[in-house]
Amino acid sequence: MTDDGIVVISRNQLQELLDDKVARLEDMIARCINILQSVPTEQQKKDEVLTLQDAEQVTGYNRGTLYRLTSSREIPHYKIGGKLRFKRSELEQWLCSMKIPTRREVDCKAETYIAINSRKRIK
Repeated sequence: MTDDGIVVISRNQLQELLDDKVARLEDMIARCINILQSVPTEQQKKDEVLTLQDAEQVTGYNRGTLYRLTSSREIPHYKIGGKLRFKRSELEQWLCSMKIPTRREVDCKAETYIAINSRKRIK
């Protein structure tokens, strides 16, 4: 090192340092690619086939409730090898189909119904 803080190294030492840094970066990039490839895509998540335990987590229902809903065919499900299976996208769609309308939605629907039916009476 010189008095002004400059480090002097040979060309070979510089090449070794650069090669080491490049190798480390390549290793980090490879690890990042592996991590990204292991993360399921949104489509893969939707197509995911779930066990009963997974369905409990997705729906928030306990095992007994899920058995009752499947036996009465109220919830979409499959039987594979005698075991219950569920498709994530179908469970999510089923859960969303039970939406309770807001007051505004009910009022709007009522106004539409009245408007349509009052026209029919006039004719």
